[in-house]
Amino acid sequence: MLSRVADLIDPYTGSWDEQLVQQTFDEENVKAILAIPVHTELDDVLAWCGDSRGLFSVKSAYKVQKLATRQ
Repeated sequence: MLSRVADLIDPYTGSWDEQLVQQTFDEENVKAILAIPVHTELDDVLAWCGDSRGLFSVKSAYKVQKLATRQ
């Protein structure tokens, strides 16, 4: 299971694992992801990805925080 952006980066090359990205996301998102420069020297940070409707709420942010504390 992928839980961090770093999981999509090839540890040997330091670039996107293109095959894994293609297996995980649809074509539109693959293009967008692969266009993002990789900076392996930066740490991952917690990010909110929206609720089922794509809207922010305190409840959805709380759920993200609860998931992050389990990892």
